[in-house]
Amino acid sequence: MFNIKRQKGALSVSEKYLTVQEAAQILSIHPRTVTKFLTSGQLRGAKLGRIWRLDEKDVRAFFETVKEMTAEAINKGGGDSEK
Repeated sequence: MFNIKRQKGALSVSEKYLTVQEAAQILSIHPRTVTKFLTSGQLRGAKLGRIWRLDEKDVRAFFETVKEMTAEAINKGGGDSEK
């Protein structure tokens, strides 16, 4: 994980940038699936050369969005687990 701290005269913001592998660990999915989400535009990231970097906030926001969509699908009768 990368922590970038800007020096005086600039914003004093500390941001965490993740690799695809680190994002995959957070989301409990395969790194290839993270890459598919990135290339499809479903998950925000930046490609620096051949390597993707993701803002940790974007990964967590993506998870919350997916969680909400799953809950909506279950509430609409999409979940057949109780039959």
